[in-house]
Amino acid sequence: MINNQQKKSYFIGGISGVGKSTFLNELAEASDDFEIIYGSKYFMKWLGLKDDDYEALQSMPEDIKNKELDKMMRHILNGKQNKKTLLIDAHYLRINEGKISDATGNWVRFFNGLFVLNCEPKEVLRRIDSDTLNAKKIRKIFPSNIIDSNEKLKLLSYYLNKTIYTAKKLSNKFNIPYFIIQNKRDKMKEAVKELVVFTKTIEKHINL
Repeated sequence: MINNQQKKSYFIGGISGVGKSTFLNELAEASDDFEIIYGSKYFMKWLGLKDDDYEALQSMPEDIKNKELDKMMRHILNGKQNKKTLLIDAHYLRINEGKISDATGNWVRFFNGLFVLNCEPKEVLRRIDSDTLNAKKIRKIFPSNIIDSNEKLKLLSYYLNKTIYTAKKLSNKFNIPYFIIQNKRDKMKEAVKELVVFTKTIEKHINL
């Protein structure tokens, strides 16, 4: 059973390349009111995988990942009381070479709010290409036979819209508010401020 007396917690999701890590790093610099958990790294540690071993994570059977993710999320959300508001960076969808599966579960109902980080497909593709070129991170979200940029943009648009749809569906299912944050490269500070305002609005409503 989840401890409802702990500080509020929020799900921060978006597709690979939308800029979640950069956004949350910016948030951490702007405010010390939040405790941030980077879901993928935490999950790999939970599974006993090496840091950044995304290939091992992606190759793991879906049923095992879902079972372990459920255990992990319940462990995090039922932890000791937090003095800070908890933000968990994770995915609504798993996308591997064009194959899409749900990355959430019933544990979503324990969050106080759901956030979708959104961005223009062109900017997402720019980030993906930049990371690949600089060998920072190779994101295998496109089918191997898709090499045309226009086709990739169409797929990214579909992934982004499907992520928003998934968040909206979860919001309706568990009666949790959801918000879309536009994470534009030149307006990240404004996006950070927007998230802070949304969390305060939610908590004010909860405490009424």
